[in-house]
This record gives sequence, structure tokens and C-alpha cells, in this order.
Amino acid sequence: MLSRCSVSAPCIAIVLVALIASAGLACAQVPITDPCAPYPRNPQQREAWIKELIRSFGFADFHEPAVVRPTNESAPYELVVQYSKEKKLAGCEVELRSYNGDFVGSTIRAKPGDTLFIRLTNKLPGDVTHHHPQDPHPADHDGDFSFNITNLHTHGLHTSPSGDSDNVFLEIRPEKYPGDPKATQLYRIHIPDKHPTGTFWYHAHFHGSTGVQVSSGMAGALIIEGGQDANGGLDAVPEIKAAEQKVFVLQQIRFGPDGKLEDFDKAIPDRQWSRNITVNGVFVPTIRIHPGEVQRWRFVHAGVEDNIALALDGHQLHEIAADGLALGRRVDWPAAEPSQEGVRELLLGPGYRSDVLVKAAPLAPGETSKEYFLRDGMLPAALSLQAATAAIRVAQSRAAFNAGDLIADIGNKPQRIIARVLVEGTARDMALPSGEELRDRVPSDLAPIREEELTDAEQSVRFDGMSRRSCSPDGNCPICQTETPDCKLHFTSNERVFMPEHAPRMLKLGQASRWTVSGDGIFPHPFHIHVNPFEVEREEPAQDGKMQRVKLWKDTIILPAGGQPKPIVIRSRYMDYEGEFVMHCHILGHEDMGMMERVKIAK
Repeated sequence: MLSRCSVSAPCIAIVLVALIASAGLACAQVPITDPCAPYPRNPQQREAWIKELIRSFGFADFHEPAVVRPTNESAPYELVVQYSKEKKLAGCEVELRSYNGDFVGSTIRAKPGDTLFIRLTNKLPGDVTHHHPQDPHPADHDGDFSFNITNLHTHGLHTSPSGDSDNVFLEIRPEKYPGDPKATQLYRIHIPDKHPTGTFWYHAHFHGSTGVQVSSGMAGALIIEGGQDANGGLDAVPEIKAAEQKVFVLQQIRFGPDGKLEDFDKAIPDRQWSRNITVNGVFVPTIRIHPGEVQRWRFVHAGVEDNIALALDGHQLHEIAADGLALGRRVDWPAAEPSQEGVRELLLGPGYRSDVLVKAAPLAPGETSKEYFLRDGMLPAALSLQAATAAIRVAQSRAAFNAGDLIADIGNKPQRIIARVLVEGTARDMALPSGEELRDRVPSDLAPIREEELTDAEQSVRFDGMSRRSCSPDGNCPICQTETPDCKLHFTSNERVFMPEHAPRMLKLGQASRWTVSGDGIFPHPFHIHVNPFEVEREEPAQDGKMQRVKLWKDTIILPAGGQPKPIVIRSRYMDYEGEFVMHCHILGHEDMGMMERVKIAK
């Protein structure tokens, strides 16, 4: 806990949100007269404001989302898109687009070989139109676009992208009258027999409205369990099987002072509209665990903006899977030394998932409980959207700006409290799995890609949100130098904004290729591609805690900033499914503004 509230001027940009102790907070209380108000920009005021929000509205008991198993066509999961009513989030009454009126969707559970039946019905108002966030926008949305149009994506599933499966080109418009068949879509999503078990998720994905809808909470976890993979999967490891599971859908729900989100500007990364991370729709919940108990925590970063540096006071997070796929090892976070980007904690970007084991610390003699905090740690500028947003603000205006606001935005992202963890109750003697037990649990279809397999054409992707460009109506956006209104910042992939009529990037079924993916050096863009995972290297702690570079399989990877583009090389196989889908930046506001491409797999 901080010992005082004042900080020197050089420290303003990196001021920390203090630990909260049950005995009270060191800084003076700031009365919360309006919990819907934007958080203060000034770091000291912001710190005190968040503390008082937690004091006033935090620490409710952790709860899991409802669980559904929609594997029977006669009893599909009824997923109704509607406004939430009479719901409060951190004390603010909000009215946000939602699944079934809740802040988070139900957790879908299924097994390899199952087919998911999900009936999505759009009951949002149909008599409104909005300006499409992409400029130029697709021609078929000219005067006919709304943040109330939706569809569904099953993020990370290896399944068909076509027809009534994981098809993000479907357009489900609001209901014009009760029972309107055009407002309903029955999804039939088949999970192959050898699909990896693990943590996946689902969310809205209609181009232009994705950021607004997911910022409102339109997302949920999707767990594949059991299965008959030749390697058995993590669920068969005795120590993991014995552990209680908890699902953590981490969201960055946004809203204005009126408790609503009807303006795209409030859905894109900006410190003014940022709110605290919620867990399953709850603001700073309380998690309970017995001393010595091992639990499996499944984290889903279902937010739309900043990266998360995940850490639990006094404990290690023992990572066993990333993006739903078993690592084949146990990675113990935090590391003893920082990565090249300056992070020791477990890094989660938007779209990431991570399965970790937590073994609760013992209680000291005479203690009946002990309090810890799960936190989003401080991030360096290379991984912080705050610094990028401030730079964009200056670049766009090229005029006078408020130095105080700039100091508040630039620099390290301050840490925040995600949840309180109470260790209490009867001690338990539970073990963690050894590295040897986990070594052979990588899905059998995810063997390392050999050099001789790379027979398909090499692919190159560059995301850019920092260059002034002049875009033509067809979406091509060459760099420009003039100070005309047409020469401005655009969010592009390979110098184009997304247009449905663009020819897709072609990949060959049954082959593999190397991709070189890079960003603009300013924004830390998370690259995500549908249908097939990819092999990539990351820094992670070895057994001695020191960083090493190790390969793993993922479907989303952060392209760090830091002033110069830093290309990342990935490898991917194109197995089982033909069809069209997309790759894009998973800062969903960037996607909506054009940082997305069509991709097609064919024989």
C-alpha cells in the first residue's frame, strides 16, 4: 500500500494504483457522487477515485456465468441480443447491448465430435442508423449501417467458416416484428472429433459494430472438454482433474456518463472512457480458496483495448495452456527477469486465453484467513495503448495540447486491481502436476511445422494505424503528404482498409506457409486469424525463472510497439476446412476502422 498520496512530477506517468488493505486505504477518500462519471485524467485523482469505487462497490462474491451444453438441435442455446435493463456495474445503472440481458454470455461447454446449436435472435431496435466507423466504408452500408447489426464468432475453434457455422460474413439485422425470420440465425457449429480440449470463447463479429458490441459485454467462454485425442489432453492429468475450475471472462466494458454506449468514440481506446476490468460482469469480486488447495483458473481476455499483465500477490501462476492449447510444460509466472519488452507477469492481449493452476499459500499459525489481490500490473509504453492514443491525438491535431493530459496518457500503464483472493478454511494438501506429466499433452495434430512442409506461398502482413493516407472508395490507401482533409490517419492492413469486394488472400488446403507479421511501431496490435492456429515463439520463464524463447501454438499474438516495427514470424497449416474468413487486429475498434482482410482456403 502506498504510504502517501502525493508523487513527484517525474512519477506522474507511472503512478500505481495502490494495494487495498482490509484495514483501509492510506489516501484521503473521494466521495463517489456519480459512479457513471468518467474516471479523472489526473493520475492522483484517478487513483483515489478507483480506490473509492472498489471500497463502495467491489468485493461481491465471485460467481461463474451460467453453463449451457447446446448439443441437441431440438434444444439450442437461445442467444438473444437485447439491451440490458436495470443493471448496475460498479454502482452505475447502465443500458448496454447484451446477450440475454447480462454483462457476460453463458459458458458453453461441449466435447470433440459435438455440434453446437445456437439460435441467435436480434431484438435490438431496428429504427436507428449510425455512421460506419470505417472511412471509406463498404458501399453496401451507405446510409444503411447500425451498431445493432450482429453475428457470432467462435474465437479459436477449428471449425468450418462457411454456411451456418463460424461465418462472420452473416448479417443478422434487428427484428422488424415479433418472429421476424430475418432477425434469427440458427448456427450449427461442428467440433471435429480430434479438436483440442481447452478454453475458447465467442463474441459478436459484424464489421463496424464489433467494438461497440463487445465493449458492451457481448462475449462468453466456450470450453471444449473430454475428447479422445491420442495424447489425452490436460483434462486427463490427475492433479488437474482434481482441481476445481473457475472461468474468468475479463472484460473492459465501456459506457458514458449516461450509462450507455451509443458513440463509437467511446468504444475505442481512450483513457477518458476506460473503466476497470470486470470478471464475469462483476467489479472486483472476491475469490475464496483453501490453503494448500490447487484450482484451475481459465482466463479469457474478452476486452477490446489494453493488454493485461496478470499477477497474483504472493503466488505463482502456473500456466499450462495458451489460447486453449496445451503447452506441454508448466510455465511459472512471474519471471525472475523482465522480457525484452519489460514484462515479468503473464501477458494477455485482447483475444488471448490462458489456463493457469494456482496453489494457495498456507496460513500462518493463528491466522484464519489472508487477503491477496489479483492484479493487472504495470505495462511499459511498448505494450500500452495509452501512450499510442496520446501520440495519435497529437499527430491528428498538430496543434496545442494539454501537457497534463499528455503526461497522464504517455508512459507505463498503471496497475489495477482485478479481484480479491481470500485464502481461508481447512487446509488441503494438493499437488501440482510435474513437467513430465504435461510433456506429452500437446494435441497430436499440433506437431512442430518442419521446414520442408512450407510449400504454400509465403505471406506478409503489416498493420498500420500511424500513417497519413488518402483512401479511395475501393479501400486502397496510399500514403500522402498533404494537409488536406482527405489525407489523414487510417487503420490499414497492407495499405488497404477492409472491403468485402477485395479479392481474398489465398491459401492452399493441406499445405503450410510462413507468415511475417508486423505493426506500425506505435500501437501494440494483437494479430488474430480464424480457423487454424499458428506456431510462434515467445519469451517465457524457464525453470530457473530466467527468460527463454520457446515455441507454442496460438491464434492471437501481440505485435509490440516501441518506435520501430518488430516483425514476428509465424507458421500455420491449413487443415480440414475450405472457405472464407478473416484475419485482423483484435483491438476491435481498429478492426472496425478497417484493419482486417479476407482470407480463403481452397484446394
